[in-house]
Amino acid sequence: EEQGPTEGKATTARFKLDLLDGSTGKPFEGTAEVELSDAEGHKSWHGTARASAFEARGLLPGLYSLRVRSGKLLVHEGEIMISKDTVQDTVQTLTVERPHQVSVKLLGKGGEPFHGEAEVVLSREGRELYRSTEVIDETVTVPTPGEGEYELAVESEDKITRMKVKVTRSEGQRDGQRPLGR
Repeated sequence: EEQGPTEGKATTARFKLDLLDGSTGKPFEGTAEVELSDAEGHKSWHGTARASAFEARGLLPGLYSLRVRSGKLLVHEGEIMISKDTVQDTVQTLTVERPHQVSVKLLGKGGEPFHGEAEVVLSREGRELYRSTEVIDETVTVPTPGEGEYELAVESEDKITRMKVKVTRSEGQRDGQRPLGR
């Protein structure tokens, strides 16, 4: 399922993306949402990678932003360049990690457990990776794209909890929580 350019009729290139599972090296199982945007940030092509492949036709020369999501989680963000001299297809193989589910016990500033409906946002280095509204009963489970340090923000109508979360391969769990908000 692909959608063509939002403007312009000239077709100069085709972009093909093959997704591999980082833990196995085999084709990525399941589906992934793929989006290409031109340099001005206009959403030009989007679709679903099925059987680990995505294709966009009719690309005009230029720099494109490439975003890949597995479910609601951003698993890759980068750029591709389509040269005006391109006469062949542009093919890129991308290795992505399957999302890791991480459970985090949420405590407010005073140590009280977090309960109720809230918006959950996971980010890394200021870049939002995941956003969802969920009903929370002390613990929230979020997908992460693998090892690393993340910021988790959970906000309801009357409270906010923010913390740093470190995910390690061996644990698949958060390693420490440091409340940052009210």
